[in-house]
Amino acid sequence: MSVRTQLWSLLVDRLPDTWDVRADGVDVDAPETDTPVLFVWTNRVTPGPTIGWRTHEFLLRVCTPLTDPEQYDDDLDELLETLTDTLQGMDPIAWTQAVRGVHDNRLQCYTLTLTVPARKDT
Repeated sequence: MSVRTQLWSLLVDRLPDTWDVRADGVDVDAPETDTPVLFVWTNRVTPGPTIGWRTHEFLLRVCTPLTDPEQYDDDLDELLETLTDTLQGMDPIAWTQAVRGVHDNRLQCYTLTLTVPARKDT
């Protein structure tokens, strides 16, 4: 099982059931949904700190389904808080930043960068 698939599985298990967590990249356009969506992408893989290890960098994009400016800011902040709280308990996974943006020119989102060290044979 790939590191991305393992990360996706952990997120599905730990995030609220109302979240749509996607790791396959099949539908990266803005989904028609009324629930939060989290996309999980592998951004890059680099040699790890020791032989036999690699560092996987992932991008996690959490999108709010709300499109009303008076509602989506608070919702998006709550989604970010939920996601970062979930990641805090997943050592040795570390997130480094969250950048605000718009997904597919429609959905408000944050994109988090996180790293996961893993053995080469994982």
